[in-house]
Amino acid sequence: MSDSGVPHHPEHADQMLRKTGRFMSSLIKEDINLTATVTEMIATWSRALQLALDDDANVSTRQAAVDSLAEFFDTTQRVEVHTDKTLGHLHLFFSLYDSLLDDDEDVRNTGAATVSKLLASVAARDDNAAVRIPLMVPAASHQLLEFLKARYRDSPAFWAEAVQRIVGKQSRPQQLPEFPSPRTSLERLKPEDTTLFVEEKQNLYIDEAKEGGIWLEVLLSIDTSAIETETLRKLESWTLEGIDALIETASTEFDGPLGWTSKPEVSTLGVRILHAAYALMHYSKNESLGVDGSGLRTRLKDVLVVGEQSQVNGTWMRMIRRSLE
Repeated sequence: MSDSGVPHHPEHADQMLRKTGRFMSSLIKEDINLTATVTEMIATWSRALQLALDDDANVSTRQAAVDSLAEFFDTTQRVEVHTDKTLGHLHLFFSLYDSLLDDDEDVRNTGAATVSKLLASVAARDDNAAVRIPLMVPAASHQLLEFLKARYRDSPAFWAEAVQRIVGKQSRPQQLPEFPSPRTSLERLKPEDTTLFVEEKQNLYIDEAKEGGIWLEVLLSIDTSAIETETLRKLESWTLEGIDALIETASTEFDGPLGWTSKPEVSTLGVRILHAAYALMHYSKNESLGVDGSGLRTRLKDVLVVGEQSQVNGTWMRMIRRSLE
């Protein structure tokens, strides 16, 4: 048995996971008021789904997870359950979104079909014909986020998830946000890989830099009332540490087309740091949030100066100029 109590036998575990969606749906139908017990069970299931949809999981397990979600949303007819604002339900939507970014086409298509039916049921309830089915994967991804932005725009959990996805970590239900050191990440990623067989990236479908930009837009669409001060301070510290690391490296190393930022992982890390900087510059306009926009502006100008001298990544330079406008 694993620590979570799930049998190690992969096929049996996948079968159990697939059946859980229908089971959760039946629980909700019996428990109209969504008691604390059922809500906690949904949160536990959400955690299991997020782990099952991780890039490191087998494709059969990822397919079982999205099948479980499809069963849940297909068999839960009460539309208000789909739009419940509890934390567990929100993370179900995150898992559904992640299925649309999966490396496997079947997983993505199952996720898109589920999103199509879900949004169509919500549109029917709202007498809105804007959603057409079936949606292709890119459209499903976009419309699901639009739905979440409208429904959860005052949710601290949604804001925290957007922060986590910008810095490159996905949150788990009932867990505090994580902020891996950008300086340490840069030091680890920057050296040339001289091994004969380089480990292939787990997910070749997802564009991580693009995803950061998508979640930046989500972040800025959420009401400032949803911002958690402690997480905001951590984001500020993480961003300043990252900017300092970029300044130090750009000051000592020439870049150019084949330089240190040409490694995709390094380029993506820089984009994440600068997305966060843009968000903080935006938040600095609201004095009640306490973001030091002046100090951040000075650091960004420093990156711009040393970056131009050492011909640092043009995309980074454009992002910095945008933040300074």
